[in-house]
Amino acid sequence: MLTIRSKYGGLKHEDNELVNLTHYSINLDVSSINIATELNSEDITTPVQIDSFGAIPFSTIGELGVTLEHGLLYAGYYKDVIEIDIYPSINNVTK
Repeated sequence: MLTIRSKYGGLKHEDNELVNLTHYSINLDVSSINIATELNSEDITTPVQIDSFGAIPFSTIGELGVTLEHGLLYAGYYKDVIEIDIYPSINNVTK
């Protein structure tokens, strides 16, 4: 299982708190474990679980694409943090 979360729910302008968030969509594709999903940044401000159908994705390669819904209105630096957690964690595995 994977969980994905956006810290701000969109791109946040670093210097101007009055600028509205710029939302984006995320395409997550991990074909080896049958994950192909599209999410909107505003919908993942709380962790969203994505089922990996029992597969443990320790040594799996995937792609994460980010697409803006609209162009950025103001010049400057925008940011967001996308967190992806994989369960079970390799840190929790004991021999």
